[in-house]
Amino acid sequence: MFPKTPTTSIRGMKRLVVLFIPLLLLIGCNGSSDLEERLEAKTAALKEATEASTPTTTNSTPTAVAQTTTPASTPSSSQAVTTTATPAPPSISENKQAPPYHGTIFNFPNAVNSDDPTAFVEIIYSGKESRQMFDRRQNDWIQDTPHLFIAQYSDGLSIEVQVNSEFTEPDIAHEIASEYAWLIGQLPSVLRKGIETVWIHDGKYPFGGGNKNLLIYIEQGKQYMLDKILEETLIHEASHTSLNWPGSLLDHGKTAGWLAAQQSGEGFISVYAKEHPEREDIAESFLPWLVLRYRLDRISQSEAETISDSIPHRIKYFDQQEFEMYPVGPAK
Repeated sequence: MFPKTPTTSIRGMKRLVVLFIPLLLLIGCNGSSDLEERLEAKTAALKEATEASTPTTTNSTPTAVAQTTTPASTPSSSQAVTTTATPAPPSISENKQAPPYHGTIFNFPNAVNSDDPTAFVEIIYSGKESRQMFDRRQNDWIQDTPHLFIAQYSDGLSIEVQVNSEFTEPDIAHEIASEYAWLIGQLPSVLRKGIETVWIHDGKYPFGGGNKNLLIYIEQGKQYMLDKILEETLIHEASHTSLNWPGSLLDHGKTAGWLAAQQSGEGFISVYAKEHPEREDIAESFLPWLVLRYRLDRISQSEAETISDSIPHRIKYFDQQEFEMYPVGPAK
């Protein structure tokens, strides 16, 4: 039932897929310098339209529930989530502008590639111990004795990777844990700060974020890789965990600055964000902001203009946070 020999490396398969990415994606990239000047001008103009807000912290305690879910090609509106008391989000009718995207992970497959740097340093096996893990296959919490690994990163962060005991061979569990620890190391520090554990199961179910965790399914990961959105999906889910979840870190979705951006009338970046403004707007908006600020040479001029024109107040909010973006950007 489970693999007897090491599976093909996700990074290796991704490199092969990347070779066939159409050269058409490069059209418009030569105009990056001119575009950057216009984007800076747009940002400067926004300073006159809105006042900077200082985020306030939250002391809410996360509830043990199912993770939030990565958007499917046609996102469902009935996914299990957790919500806390927050100011009412803007109604859909107040935002007339139609979202330019359906779910942003499908539109920016080059945000992070297999050849991009990682902060991953090493992974250490620490044995097997009892752990509580959420499993979509049971749609419930389970008690398992998973293989445990500690992933260390060059920015000082560490994560416990828990590989379900259904992977009976330690070598296979080690390969799986190492592969995903490496991929997670490609995420910026700000997205890894809220991740304490990673749950890895067999099967083909959507990834999830929240509960200080990333939820991963091996067969689904292979599908994301074939679709060229594996790293982008991890960015989306880690945005839930580290930027928009009640707990020890700041839940940006409750700050005055973010709520003001939502209420500015500029609309949403995607249909998925518009359908779920409290739980998906930040995760859907962070990836476009990342490519706009750190991967401008990987998107077309029209795509950059679409992002900056669609959610300028959200872009400004993210800019003001001065996030730690290593290794996507330089270390601070």
